[in-house]
Amino acid sequence: MTERNVLLENEIKANFILAKIMLLIFFIGILTVILTLTGFFAQPRFDYWLILTVLAELLFLAGAMLCKHYKGEPPWMKYVLIMILIISVFILNGIYTDSASLLLCIPVVLSIRYFSGKYSFYVALATFVAFFLSAVWGANAGIPDLNVMEYPLGTVIRMEHTTWLVEAVEGIPYDHRLQITNTMLYGFLPDMAIYLAIATAAVFIAKQGRALILKQQELTSRTARIDTELELAARIQTSALPRVFPAFPEHDEFDIHAAMTPAKEVGGDFYDFFMTDEDHLCMIIGDVSGKGVPAALFMMSAKTLIKNNAISGKTPSQILSDTNKALCTGNTEMMFVTLWIGILELSTGIVTASNAGHEFPALMKDGRFILYEDVHGRPVGYLPKAKYTDYVIQIKPGDRLFVYTDGIPEAQGSDTGMFGTDRMIEALNEGKDLNPEQILEKVQDTVSTFVGNVEQFDDLTMMCLEYKGFSV
Repeated sequence: MTERNVLLENEIKANFILAKIMLLIFFIGILTVILTLTGFFAQPRFDYWLILTVLAELLFLAGAMLCKHYKGEPPWMKYVLIMILIISVFILNGIYTDSASLLLCIPVVLSIRYFSGKYSFYVALATFVAFFLSAVWGANAGIPDLNVMEYPLGTVIRMEHTTWLVEAVEGIPYDHRLQITNTMLYGFLPDMAIYLAIATAAVFIAKQGRALILKQQELTSRTARIDTELELAARIQTSALPRVFPAFPEHDEFDIHAAMTPAKEVGGDFYDFFMTDEDHLCMIIGDVSGKGVPAALFMMSAKTLIKNNAISGKTPSQILSDTNKALCTGNTEMMFVTLWIGILELSTGIVTASNAGHEFPALMKDGRFILYEDVHGRPVGYLPKAKYTDYVIQIKPGDRLFVYTDGIPEAQGSDTGMFGTDRMIEALNEGKDLNPEQILEKVQDTVSTFVGNVEQFDDLTMMCLEYKGFSV
């Protein structure tokens, strides 16, 4: 949303706020008229006060209905509403001079919501002029104030308990011009001093509010742009991982499936599998330190280096060693990645593997899954001279190999601690007769049930291989 659209949307909201307050004042005005007629408020001296009060009330109602009819959208709406408000409170202040002085603050206070210092300034100026004229009119036509009137020496004012002040002083000569002067001096000026302080604050707050709303819009736009870039990064990352299954329909010696659920838009986990030649399948799973975009960038770099080393015919330990040296160069952020690499020889069922600080793989042999506690080397990326060791696993047709990242065992339940490898092995054995895809779904469902509504803390990545045997 552009800056202009944000300010326009805010202006429409401000119009509706102003309309609602005018409607509220309308109902308060009705109550005021009733209380005045019943004697609760001092009744103004002139006979047409009720007509003017009703006129002011109708203006309030008309303003609220006008805003509703036009949905607060026309650019002229804010000027019409504020002028209706100023004219209406001008009338009411003139009628109820001693009771309605606070009304002068309403227009300028409500103008703050438009977040325009210039607009608030002109509203304050117009309100000042209107209330000056209103005060003069009210002092001239309203109820006399004994505190500011000067009667001839020895004047006696007689009042019964049912006598109105205006009736008691009627017929007694006094300096009418002096009464108006004193009313303005002792009534209007103190009110204006308070009003000017409020008006000054209103202009300042309106300017600050505009700056804040524009700053918020800038931050919103920036956040939206970042979200878009993260979404694009997530798509790029996902497209870099094998996602088409069955992965190798031309090979009936094995079945393999993998899945990754990132904790953020982009993750630091990754997996890969590819044929290095017709008889060898390379399998990789890794977990980069940290999360988010930095981890994803480091992951992409590591994945590319590993694949380039693997297709050259190196052993898993050599792949790890050469990848480690390359990643250590220029790694100023000191990031690292745990890796497990296995190369399956299809003709023999021999898996040659090496582990760089990664989780123990799970191996199904003789009908049950167990953790295969292999030898760990250092994670790749921060120790240039780290050494890695190969080991060999012989698997037979029907055996399965399951590798994963620490997001599985470290998945956190609401009040049950971590998921742990014991629960993982239990879930694997419950689905031991399933195919690789179904095994991953079984583990995922078990983890999801365990964590419940707890927010996912780490990436969840798994890969499962079923060896079916070599056919000539």
